Amino acid sequence: MPPPASDSLAAFGSMTRRVVPDDNSCLFTAVAYVATGGRVSPPELRLITATAVSAAPDTYTAAVLGRSPLAYVDWIVKADTWGGAIELAVLAAHFQMELASADIQSGRLDVFGEGAGYATRAYLLYDGIHYDAFPARDEVAARKVLELAATARAAHQYTDVSSFALICRDCNEVLAGEAAAQAHASSTRHTNFEEITG
Repeated sequence: MPPPASDSLAAFGSMTRRVVPDDNSCLFTAVAYVATGGRVSPPELRLITATAVSAAPDTYTAAVLGRSPLAYVDWIVKADTWGGAIELAVLAAHFQMELASADIQSGRLDVFGEGAGYATRAYLLYDGIHYDAFPARDEVAARKVLELAATARAAHQYTDVSSFALICRDCNEVLAGEAAAQAHASSTRHTNFEEITG
């Protein structure tokens, strides 16, 4: 399946940043692009993740998942659920490739699948709430992704999830930080949040 038409490209030297939609599936869309050229859909990657978690209950415990494995599986297949470290680890193993996520705020490069002997590494750029894809796989890619992350950090192009302001568009309640949004979503089942800027 080709990448959605709403995707855009931005060139950075020999690398191209694939900007993916802000649709709660950005991690899955970005991984689909770097791992398969977009031939696998985000729902398929959600199902791959759910299946892998179900198949490894000793690895993916409630303590790791933050909820029971059964509840996690029901949750991760929903289109409005965000992905993160657990999903990157599962998908790195599935595709047998390292998935390296450059975090704009911290400047860190988190490499999922590192040490597993995978011959391929692909890059993602993470701004606190959104992932974009960098399909480059050469030796200079890590340096370039980290340079881009540093430039974005200097321009404050990231979201500090511990303190950012959100509004619930389901009830118009204003919330501070990811933890408050998660608590609100848990108690109300609301999922339509928007960051308040300016």
